[in-house]
Amino acid sequence: MHMLISLLDSPADDIDWKLACNYMKLIAVSLTTKKVLIKENYNAMVDSLIGQIVDMLCA
Repeated sequence: MHMLISLLDSPADDIDWKLACNYMKLIAVSLTTKKVLIKENYNAMVDSLIGQIVDMLCA
């Protein structure tokens, strides 16, 4: 996560990198347990999590 943050042009000042890591891990876990999630909204959920990570890192 620190390497990813170092690549950003304008990272947020107060990044909670542990929370961002957990969001990324949540996406990974959801890929392995995809069958228990509602498939019609799966992509929207992942998109939302990615958006939250981006907001966290760049806000």
